[in-house]
Amino acid sequence: MNLRLLGLLLVFLLGVPTTLSASTHRVAIVQAVEVGSMLTGEFGVARPTGLAYVPSRNVLLVAETGPGRTRLLRLSPFEDAAGTLRVPKISNPSTIAWDPVHARLTAVDGRKRVTVRSADLSKKAPATQRTHIAGLGLRDAQGATFDPRSGAWFILDSRSRVVVRVPSADGEVGRPSRISLSRVGKGRLRGLARNPADGLLYLANTERRRLFAIDGSGRVRKTFDIEGARIRNLRALVFAPSADRTDSPRTQHLYIADAGGGRLAGRVLELSLARHVGHSKAVTATLARTIHTSKLGTPAPDPAGITYDEATDTLVISDSEVDEMSLYRGANLYSVTRAGRLVATGTTLAFSREPTGVGFDPRAGALYSSDDVKDKVFITQPGPDGRHGTSDDSVTSMSTFAYGSRDPEGVEFEPDSGHLFICDGSGKEVYRIDPVNGVFGDGNDLASHFDVGKYGIRNCEGIGSDPQRKTLLVIDDYERKIFELTRSGELVRIVTLPLSYTDLWLAGVTVAPTSNPNDNPKAMSYWVVDRHVDNNANPNENDGRIYEILRP
Repeated sequence: MNLRLLGLLLVFLLGVPTTLSASTHRVAIVQAVEVGSMLTGEFGVARPTGLAYVPSRNVLLVAETGPGRTRLLRLSPFEDAAGTLRVPKISNPSTIAWDPVHARLTAVDGRKRVTVRSADLSKKAPATQRTHIAGLGLRDAQGATFDPRSGAWFILDSRSRVVVRVPSADGEVGRPSRISLSRVGKGRLRGLARNPADGLLYLANTERRRLFAIDGSGRVRKTFDIEGARIRNLRALVFAPSADRTDSPRTQHLYIADAGGGRLAGRVLELSLARHVGHSKAVTATLARTIHTSKLGTPAPDPAGITYDEATDTLVISDSEVDEMSLYRGANLYSVTRAGRLVATGTTLAFSREPTGVGFDPRAGALYSSDDVKDKVFITQPGPDGRHGTSDDSVTSMSTFAYGSRDPEGVEFEPDSGHLFICDGSGKEVYRIDPVNGVFGDGNDLASHFDVGKYGIRNCEGIGSDPQRKTLLVIDDYERKIFELTRSGELVRIVTLPLSYTDLWLAGVTVAPTSNPNDNPKAMSYWVVDRHVDNNANPNENDGRIYEILRP
């Protein structure tokens, strides 16, 4: 009897760790890192509520349901839009998913399954097929995905807190089984995606700000914190290749449809789930002054680029969105004193509607402006009037696409070397262009590049240089930090910006003397532009700013 009791006790003790581990989720929590974001309102989809990836076309299908119909935007991970298609209204757009076994798009629409054949996805109004699925007993379908080998259909039923697994049966609905989600805790569940890298199912608990990866039994195998991604209204998940063209084609990232809300625009954001290594080289700067660009006389609601012209002692600002707004007054270039007074304006519309970044060559007097729609850098030489952005300018251009940059958010001319540095937003990459003979874009350039995403940069939004410290400055609007790098791409330090506003959209940085007339002429500040609320979220906004940050 004693031996039997001893045996039972041993069995119990040996079983305890496994049980506790499964029930309390002793899984290390990894910080998910946002590495990209696409404002889908720019393509006509203001509130994305569904997301699917079609590998054969390398395209994301972004869904938005309106009165009487559902609209699907074809969008590559590199922000290349390829039109839209419309289907009858789908009541559960977050369940849109690609079925690779049967080559079709699927979705749950109440008690029916809706499908669109692959061959019809190029049509503006493709035919749909509908199958009754009332037997699945779905109460609140909030996500779906497929097993690419078996063709099994997985559907997240948020209210029942289960994943319904429907086996493939030549395209028909088979007998389902259920995976309990009791181990992910209380809170609203949304989105379902299968990660091809590990075969696990990923779903989000939006109230806990957690992402859980579960196996076929419902056991939590991985947990991710998504608090830092600032997701307003998570609606759908899907895995797709990294938007960084310098990454391996096998690198998979998680894409999220965030419908936004209020003043926050809808978007598709890209998360990396790889562990991120922090850095200790951090300092905090001090805010010296704020210039409201709405008060310049000629408004600049969304300042995107900034550089310094030493000859005129002015900050040159570009605005990449103002021409889309009713307050446009014929200018998207502004010359502003360090005291905040507007002294001149100009326009780039004759050759560029998207001057996202600006840089300046003090010797040649040339202004460089990057365009992330045309994937070009424009080089402007002023005419007899000596001003940039007027009709007598001489303009040439160079393709950033030729060097590998397809999202040139910022550009900086570095006088010591005579090289041009281009900051690629989606790739988190900095490209260095050596003109060799002093002429950019003539086919004789030498290009190299280095990755900055490895330092935790989520979006390479703007770039500047510090001539005294002989370093580069990359600004990240998500991290609200300036990353100081050597010209070869080694991290020098990370500067935290003392800005606590909710709607920050930091877009450019340059180095110029401080605004204090009593300071030493060699005392320098970081000058940063902030687009603040985007005009897609509020077409009447006029809230751009310039911050003077004392260089620590």
